[in-house]
Amino acid sequence: ALCARALTGRALNWTALVKADKSLATATRRLFGSYDKALMKAGLDPRNIRKAPVRQNKYRTKEQVVSAVLLRRLAEKPLNHQAMLKGEAKDVALYMRARRLFGTWKATIEAAELNYENVNLRTHRYRTRAMVVKEIKRRHKAGMPLRATEITSGPDRDNNLYLRGRHFFKTWQTAVEKAGIGYRSLSPAKGKYPTQEKVIAEIKRRHKSRLPLNAEALRKGPHPDHALLTKATRTYGSWRSAIEAAGIEYEKVMKPRRKYPSADDLIGEIKRRHAAGLGVHANALSRGEYPDKTLYHRGREEFGTWKAAITAAGVRYSDIRKS
Repeated sequence: ALCARALTGRALNWTALVKADKSLATATRRLFGSYDKALMKAGLDPRNIRKAPVRQNKYRTKEQVVSAVLLRRLAEKPLNHQAMLKGEAKDVALYMRARRLFGTWKATIEAAELNYENVNLRTHRYRTRAMVVKEIKRRHKAGMPLRATEITSGPDRDNNLYLRGRHFFKTWQTAVEKAGIGYRSLSPAKGKYPTQEKVIAEIKRRHKSRLPLNAEALRKGPHPDHALLTKATRTYGSWRSAIEAAGIEYEKVMKPRRKYPSADDLIGEIKRRHAAGLGVHANALSRGEYPDKTLYHRGREEFGTWKAAITAAGVRYSDIRKS
């Protein structure tokens, strides 16, 4: 069995053998007293076997590491810490080898002549004091929780905001107060909608004012009200029940207006983009400077193909890559 492994080029050091065939590894010691004696009986030199590497590192030099980083960049794969260690595009071997050769991941990114702040954007979404303050104000306006216990746990947590707030302002309370909000006034007992009547009244007011009432719009739309969504859901068991309790047809409010609801809307936007030189080919819409993936997908949905959508707008398909 050992000779067969040697002939097929499979690793024969002890660690590799135990992982590949534990029964064979155990048998060599039981029958011959030691693994070295079993190797010598098979005509193999134990010293050569021990010198053979268990595996060859994929990224042996700094140049190979830098090349791999740049290839990820060209392939538009994320390069922040979390993406390198978790997720579909992870490459733990590259990350660990880079740190071994360059000392830190930041030094690796800079060796590839990339901007570390841009690369690390997903990890540190709040890069400045102003960004932290702006997000705190946005959450407060939307009625989202801001107390330390609520922002670090629960459905509306944002640990990144909390940590960056402490990083810039030393304490979370100071960060909240820098946004012009009294921290001591942040109490779960003092909600915007303390009663069922207040919840129903606000739902009706929004409906009368033609403000969106779907859950997504309440979370992060142009007129958010997370406090209303949370209180209504807790009080009535679901957002649907709250809407129906207000005498509103649920199916209607759950269907927000599509960005390009009709063929005319699509044609008009294609013409506008083309005339403005913004680019209407697939790459420009998905990865260009002024992307609009919704336009592309709605065009294909409405006309069957993007070429048909372009033609319907009176634009020559052969010319769109010049736009």
